Amino acid sequence: MPPLALAYFGAPGLPQTIENIPLETVGRAIEWLNQQPLVAKDHIGIVGASRGGELALLAASIYPQIRGVVGYTPSGVIWSGIGENPDAPAWTYQGRAFPYLRAMMSEEQERQFMEAQKNGTPYLDAPSFLYSLEMQRSRVEEATIPVENSQAAFLLIGNPGDGVWPSDILSQIAIDRLQSHNHSRTYQLLSYDQGGYMLTM
Repeated sequence: MPPLALAYFGAPGLPQTIENIPLETVGRAIEWLNQQPLVAKDHIGIVGASRGGELALLAASIYPQIRGVVGYTPSGVIWSGIGENPDAPAWTYQGRAFPYLRAMMSEEQERQFMEAQKNGTPYLDAPSFLYSLEMQRSRVEEATIPVENSQAAFLLIGNPGDGVWPSDILSQIAIDRLQSHNHSRTYQLLSYDQGGYMLTM
C-alpha cells in the first residue's frame, strides 16, 4: 500500500501548534487515499508516535475505513493541547472538542522542572503524567479513547523506560478497553524494559 505522510500541524495552512486539530484532516486524507488506484479502498492503516499515536487511536475510533493501527508510545487517554494555552483541547471533530485531561504537576515536580530549566538539564515528564492521572481520576473514563468503536487491529508499543510519559500505562488503558468490549479484531501491546520514548535500546 502506498504510504502518505500526513501533516496536521506546523505546516502552511494548518494550526501551528497541537491545539484544536480537526480530525477531519485525517478524514480528508482517507478520502484522497481511497481515490488512488493502488490503495485497497477503505482498508487504511495508520501509524503514529507519541501524540501522533494518540491521534491514530482516536481517528480509528471515528473512521471505520481505518483497519490497522500502529501506535508507538501512544496514549489511550486524550490529553490537552500543546501550545500557548494550557487549557486548549488537542483534537476536535465536527467543531467540538473531545473530553481531555490536563497535564499537571505537583509542587515538587514544578520545583524540579524549574531547576532543570535553570541548569539546562533534562526534565522527564512521566511522573507528572502519573500525577495528572491520579488527580483527575474521576475524569479518566470520559477522556479515554473509545477504541472499541473502531474496525481496526491494533499494535501498540509502550515502554516502562519512557521518561517523556508513561506510555506503557497509557497504552494499556487502550488495550484494557478493547479487551473489556471483546473487540473483534486482534490487538497487542509490546512493552520493552529497555525501551525508551522514540527508540528501543
